[in-house]
This record gives sequence, C-alpha cells and structure tokens, in this order.
Amino acid sequence: MIYMCRNCGVKLTRCTATNTVGQFSAIKKQDRAFTTKKTSELVPYVCSTCGLTEWYVKEPSIFKE
Repeated sequence: MIYMCRNCGVKLTRCTATNTVGQFSAIKKQDRAFTTKKTSELVPYVCSTCGLTEWYVKEPSIFKE
C-alpha cells in the first residue's frame, strides 16, 4: 500500500517502531467476555519532508464489524 503525506503530498516511508517490550499492536474490542482478542501489528509511516508520522494496521479487515 502506498500512503501519501496529507501535509506535503510526498510518499510516506514505511518504518519500524522499536521499544523494549516488543511490537505495537491494535486490539479489536470484543463485544463478549472471554473471547479471543484479534490483533494486528501497527506500522509507522513517516514523511521525509515534514516529519508527519501516521500509523496503519497491517490487517485492517480484522476490525470490520
């Protein structure tokens, strides 16, 4: 997927976020208790011109209602 900067119109560069715990993830909130949580890795994209950073999930279909 190609993402463009909403400020500059420049193509965003995919990056890797690092921390001491592991990867960042988004978790879909479940309607019922005791169900398996579905997760998708969050991936940062950075504009090399203005520095705007946007996060996108790798598997957006997980979050469909």
